[in-house]
Amino acid sequence: MSGTYRGPRLPAVTRLLFLIWVGLSIQWPSTAFAATAAEMSIPWPLIAVAILLTAVVGFLWLKFRRAERNLAVAHETIAKHDTEKQDLVDHEQQLRAVIDAIPFPVWWRRQDLTLIGCNTAYCEILESNSEAVLGQSLELGASAIDDDGRGLAARALQMGIGLSESHYIVHEGRRRLLEFTEAPLAETNGGVGLAVDVSALEHVQSELSSHISAHGEVLESLATAIAIFGPDRRLKFFNVAFVQLWGIGPDDLKNEPLIGEMLELLRERRVLPEYVDFPAFKQEQDRLFISILERQEELMHLPDGRTLRRAVSPHPFGGLLFFFEDVTDRLALERSYNTLIEVQRETINNLHEGVAVFAQDGSLRLWNPTLSEMWNLERGFLEAEPHVSDILEATRQFFPNTDDWEDRKRRLVLQITEGSVRNGRLDRLDESVLDFACVPLPDGGCLLSYVDVTDTVRVQRALEERNMALEMADQVKTEFIANVSYELRTPLNTISGFTDVLDGELLGTLNPRQKEYISGIVIASRQLTELIDDILDLATIEAGYMALDLQSIRIEQILANVLDRAKEKIESGRLTLEIDCPSDVGVARVDEMRMTKALFNLLWNSIMFQSDEDAIVLQARRRRGDITIEIVDSVGIVTSSELTNVYETFEHGDPYVRRTGSGLGLALTRSLVELHGGALEIRSDAERGTHAVAHFPIAGPAPIAAKARVVE
Repeated sequence: MSGTYRGPRLPAVTRLLFLIWVGLSIQWPSTAFAATAAEMSIPWPLIAVAILLTAVVGFLWLKFRRAERNLAVAHETIAKHDTEKQDLVDHEQQLRAVIDAIPFPVWWRRQDLTLIGCNTAYCEILESNSEAVLGQSLELGASAIDDDGRGLAARALQMGIGLSESHYIVHEGRRRLLEFTEAPLAETNGGVGLAVDVSALEHVQSELSSHISAHGEVLESLATAIAIFGPDRRLKFFNVAFVQLWGIGPDDLKNEPLIGEMLELLRERRVLPEYVDFPAFKQEQDRLFISILERQEELMHLPDGRTLRRAVSPHPFGGLLFFFEDVTDRLALERSYNTLIEVQRETINNLHEGVAVFAQDGSLRLWNPTLSEMWNLERGFLEAEPHVSDILEATRQFFPNTDDWEDRKRRLVLQITEGSVRNGRLDRLDESVLDFACVPLPDGGCLLSYVDVTDTVRVQRALEERNMALEMADQVKTEFIANVSYELRTPLNTISGFTDVLDGELLGTLNPRQKEYISGIVIASRQLTELIDDILDLATIEAGYMALDLQSIRIEQILANVLDRAKEKIESGRLTLEIDCPSDVGVARVDEMRMTKALFNLLWNSIMFQSDEDAIVLQARRRRGDITIEIVDSVGIVTSSELTNVYETFEHGDPYVRRTGSGLGLALTRSLVELHGGALEIRSDAERGTHAVAHFPIAGPAPIAAKARVVE
């Protein structure tokens, strides 16, 4: 304690008393003290004693004052020590509270490894209190760390450094990973320890490892060559595509070569582009590890003709990530595509049709000069990619003036932007006619094409007017024939009736010459009747009013009737007529009277071109669902020009044949066969003769209304 008496000080006191006595003995006798002593007759020894007592009293008084001062200093020191002690207690409590507030276990131990303290988290994890933990020296890692949980602390104290180990423990029924740390304390020769729960970190690390593994598998499966260099400039990862791209064996890469060594290896294999200063190129690649901040791309043209796109970007974990993609085929495709686009553009620009391509938003994206000329639009206006509504406004002079122009314009814009398939014809106010087509495109756009058909329309209208005139003339002709035929039937019937009376000699006997004349009149009237019937039938068919009386008739019977009728009209019996009709031909649904007339006309047409020594065969065959009837001549003398006109009305062919007809036979025959749902065909050959073939369905014609056929 400061100011405390610490040993004998007699020599100093003696010196002080001596000095006082000397002073008094020198001064006092020489002055009033000496006079007073002399007057009072005080002996000198008594005086000396008095002086001595005075000195003792002064000394004691000085001693007391000094002790009083030392006592005050002692009280101040004690108060200061009490304050410091209280501060230490408060600090200890605060430190204890801080340690208890730490969420993970903390403990400290003596040099002999005995626990002398722990925090609340330590007690909670052991499910105990501090007194029991310290009293029983319960170790948190007793089940995981050797020496009952003290082995790590022993090694840390022995080595004088902090040590950490991770171990699993079971807490609250769950397996948790704790990282134990033991560190020596030099001041106390003891140690302190803590345990941090890293279970979540382990889970995150496990997931990170899984993600890294999956990421590596994904990179391995990519067709793009990938190489990852670490911060130390060594190759850390490469995929199969990288090996295949550069033709490098995996053994050359397993030692994690530096990027400079990698470049040297590629240069030796002559797969790198030729660089003028290769060492400078290597240094440039090495500087990328400290200079690159963003992704960089460039094209590499290899000596073997390949072109690679190289991309370099910084890796999140440090280092660089290299991508190599073979774009040789893509560049070739781009060149071909660009060439094709230019060819298509030139093709479109040289088309006679006006072409316009609109985007999905209605803006013009492509057009050709024909469109500009067709709609009188300036090139500068079209190059600005105007909206379809602006184009409609610019071409409004070609559309009819209407009060609802805005509504019409909105409908046109909607039709184009919706991309619906449309086509039609547009009559413009300048008397021009355009055919347009609207085709939607895969990208949502729309293609419009315009063709100027003004001249075509004019020609078409002229042809339509002419055709209408021809149809009216044909109709007048048909009506004339029908009316004339009908008017002829009445007097003809009268002539036929009187002729039959005379021929039957009902009014008297006729001489041979009269009989010959009457026979000629009968034959002529019958021929005229047949001609009129043919004209009426043909007019009825052309008018579309012919109705068939369909019945199931044997084809052989129809052929026999045709043959009998033809034999009656043949002048000489030397012409041979034969029927070839197998029994399997059977029956067919036909109008017997009209089919007989059609086949007779067909047969008679063949008879007219034959001589008396020739032969005609009438064949019938059944083929699937059709009946085919063929008339074969022994000699064919019908020319190709005659075959072209043989179906024309009133066509007679060669006028010098020995037999002639009215010219209605084949035209009527063709109409009757077609009315039965069939067709007629005539083939002629000088060597094989003439073949007239009529085929029609067995079940009869389809149940539809008969239509008139225009005979030109």
